[in-house]
Amino acid sequence: MAIPGYSQSQALWLVVLLTGGVIAVGAGAAGAAALAVFSALVAVCTLFATWRLHRAARSRARLRLFFRFPGGFIDLIPDEPGPRVLRWSDSDSVTLVFNDSDETYNGLSTCTLSSGSRTSIKPPYGRQMTCELAREAKRILAPKIIPSLIGA
Repeated sequence: MAIPGYSQSQALWLVVLLTGGVIAVGAGAAGAAALAVFSALVAVCTLFATWRLHRAARSRARLRLFFRFPGGFIDLIPDEPGPRVLRWSDSDSVTLVFNDSDETYNGLSTCTLSSGSRTSIKPPYGRQMTCELAREAKRILAPKIIPSLIGA
């Protein structure tokens, strides 16, 4: 809902109050008992709208965002002061965890990329994103990591 000059929560409050006023005026013409019933209805609707607005604001504030770009990843985690940025050029280790005990699926469970500066990224999404990340890490990091492993 968009009312020019008002935020979404202010617009919702305005609509609820105007609707409540119209109902109260109509109920006032019908009598005191009807006014009490309509007032209770408006109060319940207002409480419900307030609860939904607070719930929506809280869920948006706790949303984790994970972005892939050709040079690496950006991970925006709630309650952290800044984003985690990991470039492929800075990555130096890949940790793969395989899951064999779960009944839902067997195979690759998580893929974590790390850099020398202790930045690590683990995608928050499902199995497909994890498999794509592992394939991309193999393609990009194998030429970088394998020679040092052979030399050791």
